[in-house]
Amino acid sequence: DTIFKDFYKIKREAIVFQYTDWEEITDGYLNQKMIADIVGDYFFVCPTNYFAEILADAGVEVYYYYFTHRTSTSLWGEWMGVMHGDEMEYVFGHPLNMSLQYHTRERDLAAHIMQSFTRFALTGKPHKPDEKWPLYSRASP
Repeated sequence: DTIFKDFYKIKREAIVFQYTDWEEITDGYLNQKMIADIVGDYFFVCPTNYFAEILADAGVEVYYYYFTHRTSTSLWGEWMGVMHGDEMEYVFGHPLNMSLQYHTRERDLAAHIMQSFTRFALTGKPHKPDEKWPLYSRASP
């Protein structure tokens, strides 16, 4: 109720209804995940989608990525999943530091992400010419 205290009761109830796993209502782990999903969607996913829609509707080429890799060195509880900003260590090549305990596939992922970000900065497209990365649109987010 703290985050959504200014919402009408019906809106708060709709949020709870949407995110609750009604078959596992007493599962503490799932309830923690539900709260994390609500907060993540409210503060990050929804505003990002809204911004992307505005740009795409204005004719700007919008590319989207969704970082889902949980880093092996993460200090956060596993139930929290992938945190907002976790991709930044890959963007800046942190896993390529061989003195750190990253898996080989995480080093490969870092190299791929760095190439994609560099390519986007240079060309406006995050993919190689022979690859397809669909543009974001309201119709196909």
